Amino acid sequence: MYYKDIDISARRDRNETPIYRRVGVSLYYEHGPYREVDIWGHFRGQGVGSNFKMDYTIEVIANKFKGLFSYALKSTSDTKNILDFDFNGYSVLVENRGGNLRVNGDTMTRTTAARHLSALCFQTKNENTREEVRDKFFKIISLPPDVNYAIINRAPYSFYYDGRYIECRLNVQQISSKEVAIEISEGLWGTLTVKQFLGYLSHYLHGTQRGSWCYTSPENLYQRIIGKPGRDSDIKVMKNFLMQNRTSAIVNERAEVLLKETLEKYGDRVKHFSHEINATETRHILLVKGMENDWVIAWTDYKDRGKRSGRQLVSTKYHEQPLDAKTAKLGAVYDFRNQDGGFVGVCVDNLQSNSPLIDQAVSRVLVCLNDKNTKKMVSTMRNISPNENFSIDFNSFQQKEEKVEFRYLEIPMKKKIDMVK
Repeated sequence: MYYKDIDISARRDRNETPIYRRVGVSLYYEHGPYREVDIWGHFRGQGVGSNFKMDYTIEVIANKFKGLFSYALKSTSDTKNILDFDFNGYSVLVENRGGNLRVNGDTMTRTTAARHLSALCFQTKNENTREEVRDKFFKIISLPPDVNYAIINRAPYSFYYDGRYIECRLNVQQISSKEVAIEISEGLWGTLTVKQFLGYLSHYLHGTQRGSWCYTSPENLYQRIIGKPGRDSDIKVMKNFLMQNRTSAIVNERAEVLLKETLEKYGDRVKHFSHEINATETRHILLVKGMENDWVIAWTDYKDRGKRSGRQLVSTKYHEQPLDAKTAKLGAVYDFRNQDGGFVGVCVDNLQSNSPLIDQAVSRVLVCLNDKNTKKMVSTMRNISPNENFSIDFNSFQQKEEKVEFRYLEIPMKKKIDMVK
């Protein structure tokens, strides 16, 4: 049995300790004697697409498990090799069945098996007992990964309301191995079989344009889940409930919490300012003190626009330091209208195109905080020279309407030497 500490850390900065999940694996061949073979070198996989709509971190590890399957359990081979995974003393046996796999006796697709193993890594700890891992495994495999995702993250739904396209989320609970309950109105739950719910998710989660669930109206959704037509008053209450659970409202609420937590954690190195340009447009900036440079992350909120998507909803700029001490003594000003102040833009893409705006801003903050190491990995930042003589004084910011004034500090000689090293 060979063991590996799998890095299951989500986004983190350089000061945070990575999280590892220890897993063992042995490969048993159908023909010939048992041989000890370390196959962890094949624990690698393709990247996750930018439009992937389920849990990104779980999918990254799942693709690496598929790398093990591709090496040891080839789909084109009739040889029934077996992979024995050890999670805290609990064995998960994965047997080759040609196109599909058999996991502890249950036949499933390779993608499903990989996602189950990945979920087990995330939902258990190295400190758990064998029995705790066993119970969690049975719970994970009792439902398809799509359904598990909907239970954890709520099921997506969309409809038109007064000419507006509304995206919302519905609470989902498992009530048996074959049924789930869905809340479609305040305190009103209906049931669907797992098979029916997979058909629902095929359209509303994965975007397929086939099946009877495509573009289901609230009226039809009520009838199909509750089992009888809803009265006009029932449908009105239901629509109001769905409006309160809009995806945009949930995302904005979580984004505000994320931004607040980031500002509290890095209060001495990250500053937030905003200015209302007009009734529908508000501009925001996050000023960030990196290890080598000073940065600004900027974005605009439009009240009259719907949900936006893309990889560059926020702009990233680094500050060009003053040429001499005389210029530095004058200080500088960031102007919200002209979006200048001695900052130069740099292209930084987001990995996923469907990330919320504030999530993109906070991810850029973490990139800029650790700019010394990030420059080695991001080609567009590689040639940015570190501040040599002056840096922005992060205790000097003063906002006066659409302008943010700030001063400079001279970099001590000792720090200059350390930066050169």
